[in-house]
Amino acid sequence: MLVNFHGSTIPKGMQRTWPHLMSYEAVRGAEYYSFPGDPRVTPAYNTMLPFTRNVVGSMDYTPVTFGQTSRSTSDGHELALSVVFETGLLHLADMPEVFATRPEAERYLDQVPTAWDETALVAGAPGEEAVIARRSGERWFVGGIVGGAARELQVPLDFVRGGRWLVETVTDDGVGGLVRTATTLAAGETFEVPVIDNGGFAAVLCRAMDARTTCDEPVHTVPPSTLMIEPADTVVQPGGSVTVSATFTLDEGDPVRRVTMSAVPPAGWQADGSVVRRAQLATGERLTGTWTFIAPADVATGFVDLPVVVEFDPAPLATRQRVHVEQAVRALVPPAAPSGDVAVSGLQFIADANGWGPVERDASNGEAGAGDGAPLTIGGTQYATGLGVHAVSTVTVYLGGACDRFTAQVGVDDEVGNQGSVTFHVRGDGRSLADTGVVTGSAGATALDVDVSDVELLTLDVGDGGDGINFDHADWADATVSCR
Repeated sequence: MLVNFHGSTIPKGMQRTWPHLMSYEAVRGAEYYSFPGDPRVTPAYNTMLPFTRNVVGSMDYTPVTFGQTSRSTSDGHELALSVVFETGLLHLADMPEVFATRPEAERYLDQVPTAWDETALVAGAPGEEAVIARRSGERWFVGGIVGGAARELQVPLDFVRGGRWLVETVTDDGVGGLVRTATTLAAGETFEVPVIDNGGFAAVLCRAMDARTTCDEPVHTVPPSTLMIEPADTVVQPGGSVTVSATFTLDEGDPVRRVTMSAVPPAGWQADGSVVRRAQLATGERLTGTWTFIAPADVATGFVDLPVVVEFDPAPLATRQRVHVEQAVRALVPPAAPSGDVAVSGLQFIADANGWGPVERDASNGEAGAGDGAPLTIGGTQYATGLGVHAVSTVTVYLGGACDRFTAQVGVDDEVGNQGSVTFHVRGDGRSLADTGVVTGSAGATALDVDVSDVELLTLDVGDGGDGINFDHADWADATVSCR
């Protein structure tokens, strides 16, 4: 897992202990383009960051924001930020559809590597301009940005090592678009790049050769594929089993090689069935397999993933590691089904989520801490059992088809006075069984009596009433299931 702290203090060396920590935000970044009342994120401000914030470590500015119309940077300026700003995990801030409307930018961004071997400051003055060169393998990428009036940026090729170099440059065309030009220069020469007001440029340099017309290199992507498994979800009793079938298809691209498909049982589980192998798989061909997952007798209750994994070598073989594709059956190992009249607050939660703090059992939601609620109280009446939640919330319990009725008194808890407005929604196995509509803090309790015959999973949802979540402390008071 790669970690990017978006919203944090500046780097302090933690990545030396946790090398998967790739980047930090810790900067007033491109999101501030969308705040017209904030004048501080300007083109001139951008020229300061390579000399200040970015010096102390990777910086997640979320650059290359073409679609934000309130920015004052040019397209060339934005494209250059993919090189000028350094981050261990480059987080481009726009939609693919927006990049597709700027083919020269999309072509350049396809070539920008994921890591750099060498960095050089070519030129710059904080608040005015910055030109940064970064090497990956044999190619150099150069980004230049300015704050203020149009000018010609001087780029001396002192950072390259001897010989002649093909230089491809993407700049603003002056009418809102981008244009690519190419020239050949010797190491030590200077190329001049005209930039518009608040503009910039992005360039790539490679060794000049007689047959070379571009610095672009092939971009090898993972070929699109589809892995389908059945069933998508299931219930497995302790010591029980489920049979899973899988079908893998390569959707497009060149044939892939050394294809394997296998079941990967969780710890303690078993998977009966052989690994499926294919020396080569072409587009449209199907690879199928079937396995039986067997749960241990002492398996823990709750949800567990039962994965099926496909791995293959893409073409060309020398360019990538093996590709891993995975889908999983979402299996529920249920607790014992309830019997008799049982308070829902006494049942194990199969899943739960709450808008503020944890779901409270037999108490109101209270505040953010566990166990900080008061007695459940609606319209002056206290209730001994039930659930105290805060919108938006959901609680799922297992009934196993053994119950007939669900009853409750629902409403906004008195701890918020007459404030708050919520909705209560009861679902059985995904089907809607009851819905109160909007309930306000002055409405008192609403009685629910719901048929839950044959329901395996009962879900209790609370919505925010359509006006936000403030003061939305909701009670499922006296929530009870009557079972056989």
